[in-house]
Amino acid sequence: MKSHLYAVLSCVACFLSACSVSAELTFYPKTFTPNTVMEARYLLKNIGSTVSGQERTVSTGGYVLYAFPTTAGALFKLSLTLSSDSTLPRIAVLDMHNKPLPFRLQTEPNGVQTLLCHIPPAWPFADRLRIRLGAKSGSFTIQQFALQENPICDPNSQLPIGVLHWLSATNNLQALTFPWKDRRTDLLWDTVGLPTPQTEPPTSAVQLPPTNLSATAISAWKSRDFAVFSYLPTNLDPLYFQQHPTSAQLGANGKPILLNNLSLLEPLASNLSALTPNLSLLASQPLSGISVQALPYLADAAFSSAFQTAWQQSYHAPWQPPTANIAARYHTSSLMAQLDADFHAALLQQLQSKTSPPQSLLMVPDPLTALLQNEIVPWWQILHKAPYDEIGTLPNLTTLLHPIWLAGDRRPDPFYNAYLIASWLQELTRGLRTTPRFSLLLPAADTPTLSQSEATDLMEQQTVAALLGASPQAVSLYPSISPIASMPNYQELLNILSALSIVGNYPASPNNLSPIGVLVGDGITYQGNTAGALDDLYALTLPILSQGIPCALVSLERCVDPGYLAPYKVLILTCDPQKPIGSATMDALANWVQAGGVLIVVGGSSAFNDIADAWWRQAGYKTPIAYLWQRLGLQVGDSAVVAPPQETTSLTSIATYPADNPRIVRTLNLTPYLSRDGSVVVRFTNSGNNPNRPALVHTIELRVGNKVVAAFLAGSEVESYFLVYNHGSDIVPTGRIAPPNTSWTYQFDHLPTNQPIELLVDCEGPLQIAAGPATPDYARGLLSASQEGDLTRFFPRFHPPYDCTITSYSLPSGAQRPAFQPLYLLRNGTSPIWMAHVNNGIVLQVGLSPRYFAANELSASLLRALLEVAAHHARLSLPQHSYLVRQYGPIYAIRTFNDSYTLPGRSLDLFSASLEVRQDRVIPPHTAALLLAVPPTNTPALLFSNGRLLAVSNASNRLGFLVAGPAGTQGLARVATTNRPLLGVKAIDLYGDPVPVQVLDSGDTLLLIYPNDPDGIAIRVHWK
Repeated sequence: MKSHLYAVLSCVACFLSACSVSAELTFYPKTFTPNTVMEARYLLKNIGSTVSGQERTVSTGGYVLYAFPTTAGALFKLSLTLSSDSTLPRIAVLDMHNKPLPFRLQTEPNGVQTLLCHIPPAWPFADRLRIRLGAKSGSFTIQQFALQENPICDPNSQLPIGVLHWLSATNNLQALTFPWKDRRTDLLWDTVGLPTPQTEPPTSAVQLPPTNLSATAISAWKSRDFAVFSYLPTNLDPLYFQQHPTSAQLGANGKPILLNNLSLLEPLASNLSALTPNLSLLASQPLSGISVQALPYLADAAFSSAFQTAWQQSYHAPWQPPTANIAARYHTSSLMAQLDADFHAALLQQLQSKTSPPQSLLMVPDPLTALLQNEIVPWWQILHKAPYDEIGTLPNLTTLLHPIWLAGDRRPDPFYNAYLIASWLQELTRGLRTTPRFSLLLPAADTPTLSQSEATDLMEQQTVAALLGASPQAVSLYPSISPIASMPNYQELLNILSALSIVGNYPASPNNLSPIGVLVGDGITYQGNTAGALDDLYALTLPILSQGIPCALVSLERCVDPGYLAPYKVLILTCDPQKPIGSATMDALANWVQAGGVLIVVGGSSAFNDIADAWWRQAGYKTPIAYLWQRLGLQVGDSAVVAPPQETTSLTSIATYPADNPRIVRTLNLTPYLSRDGSVVVRFTNSGNNPNRPALVHTIELRVGNKVVAAFLAGSEVESYFLVYNHGSDIVPTGRIAPPNTSWTYQFDHLPTNQPIELLVDCEGPLQIAAGPATPDYARGLLSASQEGDLTRFFPRFHPPYDCTITSYSLPSGAQRPAFQPLYLLRNGTSPIWMAHVNNGIVLQVGLSPRYFAANELSASLLRALLEVAAHHARLSLPQHSYLVRQYGPIYAIRTFNDSYTLPGRSLDLFSASLEVRQDRVIPPHTAALLLAVPPTNTPALLFSNGRLLAVSNASNRLGFLVAGPAGTQGLARVATTNRPLLGVKAIDLYGDPVPVQVLDSGDTLLLIYPNDPDGIAIRVHWK
């Protein structure tokens, strides 16, 4: 070996010195093969070598000379992969003056030859190190090069000193700023493997699955300056449940209930041992954090022997199945919540039993997902008993794409779902030591339910929703494919990640924070009718949000925390789909109202009010709301419920059309079906069973004799005056649509009985139309009882549909009477909608089923009108536009609804692949936008770059910045020039090697385009 190597005796001491000063970070090697453009950049001389394909053979007596850029003090490594029949080359390492330098050659276990050289401290930046490979005693064939350098780094920023000096063009590094080091938003990327130049995301943390967890993987990511998380799975291997059948959550059939095709562990502290092997694995690794996948209780999983035993111990009574009665349903859910919270408290205690416990992150289903999946998730109770360091939501594509319900229309709109989730998570944790971590799901373009444009739109809508609904300080990103660089929308995602890293440095503008909240508690999942609870949630929030009025989901249980309700002036509470889990919550709300808050109470009827041993019943009150009235000193009588009338089934079929029924206007004679009161009902039902062939009604026209007395588009606002029942039909732009087994019913009143009545129906598809006489229920009509501004002017009277329950009160007389103001009365003199003054605050009782406000545009407008009344008394001015805007420093998150929005001045589009700049940008209706305001400046400046912005140097005639991004992607930077003449743009990589930059001049800005490098590209821009 010695005969083939040029070496010096001092090399060992030199390398010990190199190891002591080398950087802590590991940089990626440059890998290339012979006979390529990259090799040509470094090949200085070729004597006696030939190439075949991508191999270079140096014949005996020949040599090749390469020159590689390097930096002072760096530990330079060059690895050579030689063919198996090669002799070792004779190597010489030379400086720019052809003077030899000490080096060492070591043979790796895989046979690769690695040359190591410590570059002298006085080495000029980017000067080239010459390496001569000679074939003195035999030929050799080079198959691959791998060039790697560990440069001397600045101890403050951990960035290469040589590059930083080049960046600033001075020896003074104090003028540099390090944006990524000072970032405030913690970005976590869910990944599966080791870091590579192509798959390394520009985030601050990664999460590895336990199956890919090893000291090598953790060390590799940490060496790249990432915090490393892994997660504790609670969905165990099916084999475990075969061996421990009593540990699974069981349904009524005695079999495990599946969630996403997996059995779930019963969340009892006694079952924690099932997770011990995984806990031990995680505890044995040097992780930065552990993410625990919360173990929800499925609402129907109450049949295991373990749960029955827990029931008996808790309630001191024989177990009852949840299907026995509503009390059993509620007690089952309450006990499940308690057991689940205790389980996660015990789990956190085990996590914290380590000497140096890592960051604990609890990943829970959000309320929307919990309702859709029929899960009991006691969010507040878990955090109360187990204060994890962070809490985040598990992203769910089904939840994000679940059709919202707004103004009678059910349609997918991921913005609303993402907004509600973000707002709920923000408010659940506000003021606690537990940090909220927001999740973004990044779907692939080949997701079966999404096109490429839909996948991109979903990414954009979630991003804007998180920024409008919360103030993110930590975000988790869950890509649905790997490697990440193959995502078709990855270039735009780089923009989003860079923007998110910026927003954490700025609090949201105070004037954009919501003073209006809808109270949501753990009990929203207790009552079993989960689909209805989600509709109630949509009904009380979306009519407000869709008009550009910020509205937050406020934790009902956290009302008891001192100061928690201080930011709010108006709160909306319904106890129909949920019950407060204790009287302390209602006490806190009463105190808030008496101090000046305005509380809107919606609904009032629920079968669950009648649970005999519920806390309100034990306190002597029929409902939780009755307890609240007493606590506020409001002496109202017992509520009376005007229940929906039974829908008649004795209708006569008057027309049936097959599945191939073409669109045509049909004329139907309704005269025989009129009642003596002049009322008739008409029901439309899908008569087929093909889900791909729905029934569709476009327009309705009602004629008396030859006179048109009513005409409307099905699904329109006018339709709401006649629609009395709806069983699963939906609104589409061209009318009302009914899939199989769904129907809807119209009722027409005040018709003359001595003239012919005809109904003209523009319809298509499988449709059965039935009609019959009706008796109108005029007692359900609400009549205005006061002059409350626009409320009674626009809604002097209205008639809720028959499927809406009305809760009405007899208001007091005498001394208490002046405190009450009835807004609407029923014909029996009771008031379902009234207002009461309580000390400095107001209570507004709205005794209508919450979901009524989602039924049509008329009911949505009524909710907004009632909110206007509440806002007036709260001295709160509501926006008069239909868009939401929130500002984080220079970044604006915008979602338009019915109105467009104009951002004055110049702005940069962060959803644009070219970072487009435009003056007075107009955002059209129903659009999500993420913009960066371009400030007026007299000095050239970097506006934005789509990667890890590692360092910036700004001078009067020069701008320098260092930015890192995944290999194989395009780096983009938008630079403001202030119209000064450009002298030039230069870019280098970590080694000092030139990098090509494309410069697109857009007047007073430049767009720089360059190949991304995960170690960083340094760019200098010079002006006159």
